[in-house]
Amino acid sequence: MSKFSENLFSTKTVSVWGIGYLGYTTILRLQSKGFFVNCLTFDKDVQKDIEEDKYPYEYMKQTWSLNNDVPKIDLAKTFFCNDYKKMFNVNVHIIALPAFRGESNQPEAYKKLVDIFLKHIENLSGAIVIFQAAEKVGTVDSYFIKPLKKAGAKCYFASAFRSDWNVEEFLLGNNSRIIAANDKESLEVVSEFFDILNVNFNTLSGIEEAEVYENAKNCLKYSAEAFFTQLSFAYPSINVNEVSAMIVKNLDLATKRSGLNLLNYKHMLHIDHVLAGQSGDYLSIIKETQSVNMTTVILYADILKQKKISSITILGLSVEGARKDIRASAAVLLAEYLHNIGIKVFVHDPYFSQNEISEILPFVQVSNLQNKSEFTDSYIVMGSNPVYNYYSQKDINTNGIFNAKIIIDGVGVLKHLSFSPKTLYHEVGDGRLKALLK
Repeated sequence: MSKFSENLFSTKTVSVWGIGYLGYTTILRLQSKGFFVNCLTFDKDVQKDIEEDKYPYEYMKQTWSLNNDVPKIDLAKTFFCNDYKKMFNVNVHIIALPAFRGESNQPEAYKKLVDIFLKHIENLSGAIVIFQAAEKVGTVDSYFIKPLKKAGAKCYFASAFRSDWNVEEFLLGNNSRIIAANDKESLEVVSEFFDILNVNFNTLSGIEEAEVYENAKNCLKYSAEAFFTQLSFAYPSINVNEVSAMIVKNLDLATKRSGLNLLNYKHMLHIDHVLAGQSGDYLSIIKETQSVNMTTVILYADILKQKKISSITILGLSVEGARKDIRASAAVLLAEYLHNIGIKVFVHDPYFSQNEISEILPFVQVSNLQNKSEFTDSYIVMGSNPVYNYYSQKDINTNGIFNAKIIIDGVGVLKHLSFSPKTLYHEVGDGRLKALLK
C-alpha cells in the first residue's frame, strides 16, 4: 500500500469544498464507496436546510435530476466543518465550487479558498487537491495552484472535470472521466484515488489541457446542435431530428486531427450541395467552415513573414496522398500568398512533373530537394504523399531539410526524425506553435 493510500484509509475521510450540484453528488459517490466526508459551504443557510431535510430545494431537484428525485446524503457520515482546520485532517480535497460567480471576472471563490489553504499550508503536505469545475482556460493554474506553490505548499494538484448534467448520469458512471495533472507524481496520486473509487478514467498531460478539452468538447456539441437547428430551417420539410440522430450515430471523428491541406474535395462538394439545396439562407455555420483551412495557411504564411523567412519549400500540392488532385488544395493558395508577400517559393511534389507544377504555379521554382542551390531556410509539409513516409534520417541529413530554420509539418510525417539544434520543428496541433509566435 502506498503512503497516499495508507493515509487515506487511516480515517477513510475526504474533504469536499462546496455542496452545490457538484459537491452534493460527489458526496453521494464517496459515501457509496464507504467514505466519510468533511464538507464546507460558505452558505450557512444551506447547511441548516440540509440538516432539516429541506435541501436540495425543489427547483434544484428539477434541474439536478431527470426524475425530480435526488438521493439523500447520509448525514451521519457527513461532517459540516465551521472550523476550517477540521477540513485539513485528510489527504484528499475535492474542490466542487466554480471559481467565478455571476458576471464577475474575478475568481472570488478561489480567492477565498486560497486564503484558507494558505493559513493551513502546513497540513497540506502529501495531500492532493482535485478540481471538478472547468472554467476559463488557465483559471486553476493562475488563481489557485501558483499562489499555493509560491507559498511553498508541498501537495499534489489534479483535475477531474465533470460535464454531467444530472444525478442519474453521474451515479450511473458509464462514461470515463478525464483526469489530468501538471506533473507525473500528481497524476499517479489522482490515478490511484480514482482506482480506489473504481471509476474508469483516461488521462491528459496537464490541467490547462484538460480545461481546453472540457470546454472544447462542449463547444463542439453546442455547435453541432446549432448546425442541426439551422438545418431544420434550411430544409423545412425534412425530419431533421431523425436525420441528425442517424448522423451522430454514424459519424466517425476518431481519426480527425489538426493539420494543413487535409480537406477532402468530396467533403467540400457536400458542403456546396447542402448550401445549394437549402430553402433560404440559414446555414451560416458550414459557410464559415469552408474558409477555415484556407485562412489557417494564411496565418502560417504571416508568421513566416514575421520571422523574416526569405525562402520556403512546399512539400506536396495534392490534398490526398499520391493523387494528382489540387481541387481545394490549400498548398496552391499558400504558394500564391507567400509569393505575393515577397517570399521565394520552391515546390516539391514527386507525382507532378516540372512542367505540370510550372503550369499550376508559374512563379515558383521546382525543387528535387537535392541541389544545394535549391535548399531553403524553411519547409512546410502540405501533402501526405507516400514518398515522404519513406524519408529516413539519412535522407533528411542530405536534402537540406536538416538545417532549416523552421519546419512546419502539416501532416506529421517528419515528427520522428531529428533536425539541427537551431531548427524549430512544429507539427500542426502539437502545442509548439507558441515558439513560432514569439
